[in-house]
Parts: sequence; structure tokens; C-alpha cells
Amino acid sequence: METARILIMIAAYAITIIMVILTLPLLRGRARPDRARITEPAPGTGTTTYEYPVQRPGARLLIGLVILFGCGVILLVLLALPVIDDLRAAGIIAASALLCVGYCCYTLAIYRNTSLIDAPTLIAGTDWRGRAVQIPHQDIVSFRNTGQRSSLVSDQLGRKLQLNMNWFSAPNLALYLLRATAEGRFPGKRPGDPRELGRGLNRVQSALNFQCAKPLRQVLLQGPAANPAAFRRDPTAPEGTGWTGPEYEAWVGSVNTIFWS
Repeated sequence: METARILIMIAAYAITIIMVILTLPLLRGRARPDRARITEPAPGTGTTTYEYPVQRPGARLLIGLVILFGCGVILLVLLALPVIDDLRAAGIIAASALLCVGYCCYTLAIYRNTSLIDAPTLIAGTDWRGRAVQIPHQDIVSFRNTGQRSSLVSDQLGRKLQLNMNWFSAPNLALYLLRATAEGRFPGKRPGDPRELGRGLNRVQSALNFQCAKPLRQVLLQGPAANPAAFRRDPTAPEGTGWTGPEYEAWVGSVNTIFWS
């Protein structure tokens, strides 16, 4: 039994060391600028470069990280003490210690590398491994809630960006998704049904942890998806796009004004 306990202890320490070694490259050599330059399409055929603030997880994340890391260290020390002579207890302690250390490594990589830029025409960010993803709003084909205050945005090329709304805010993305839903770009199961439009707006709120004010919701429910006959549309344009005319421009102006008021 003593030999088995020692083997469990050695395995736990070895896996801990491996996890730490694998995490170290994710924490090195990357600057964390407060602002970033983003090139966006300009009216016509040109592009324009703007600077936007870079959002990152707050320092509160480190508080939980320190607590969890301390728990992992205590469990590893406890595992080495001769007072643990039950193999089942030793296995549970080892598994708990590895869970704490593994989650700490993952969370530290998140704190160091994750970022988000919420620009007027696109969403950009980096994941926990530091890989950059940039998705123009007009290329978004799906969005969904993946957990508590977490969502996944995907584009037509298969690129995906995970958003944790505990750390980030994305009002520009929220405005686009609300308006695009009200224009019929994300029609749901029953296109043209006002109730389906309401459910679509609820999906945006749920995905981005955003509460749509009642005046804004009322204007959105009067949009092209629910009242296509009230707006002009280019019949050759893809579904939910191609809306034109003074009625559409006035509706868009109302949505923008109420959203930012």
C-alpha cells in the first residue's frame, strides 16, 4: 500500500510539473497594449485605420487564481505526508490537486493572453493561447450562448471567437446583432413571424448578457423582419440584407439613437 501511495504521489507531482512547463511558453514575450490599430472598410472602396481600446480580464481574476493555487499546493503537500495511508483518499487528494493546478494554469493563460476589441464594424480578440481572430460584423453567420455569460460568434469562413461577458462588454456587436436580427438576417424557424423576431432578440440578449430596453425593443420589432412591406429591398441581395430607402434609413437612425441614448 505504501508503494502504491508513493506512485500516486510521484504521478501527481510529475503531471503538475508537466502542466506548469506547458503553460510557461504561453506567458512569455507578449506585450499587452492598452490600444490597438484596426483597419476597417471605409465608404467607397477604401479602408481606414482607427485605434480602439483593448479589453482584458480584470485583476479580480488573479484573486481566485491565488486562492485556487494555494489549495493545490496544500493538497500536494498533504499528499506527501505519511498521515494519508488510504489509497482511495490519496487518489482523491491527487486528483483534486491536479484539478486545482490545471485550472490555475489555464486561468493564468486566459488572464495573460485573452483580449477583445469591440469596433463599430468588427469584433477582434485573442484566445487563451494568444491566437488572434478578427470577424467583420457582416461576415457573422451564427452566435450562441455557450454557458453562463459566455457566447461563441462564428463567421462564414469557420472562424470562431469565444466571448466571456464576465470580463468583456461588446455594445457595438450587440447593436449589430440586434439590428441584423430585426432586419431578418437571422430569421429563426419562422421567418416573418413577429414572435420569432422577439425570440431572436432574446437570443442576442442571452448570448451577450445584454438587456434590451423596452423602447429599443419596440423599435426593433417594427423593423424589416416583422414588416417587410413597409421597407424597400433589393431582391437580388442575400436574405435579410439589401434594405434601402428613406423608411429604412429613418428606422436605422431611430435604433442607433435609442441604443446609444
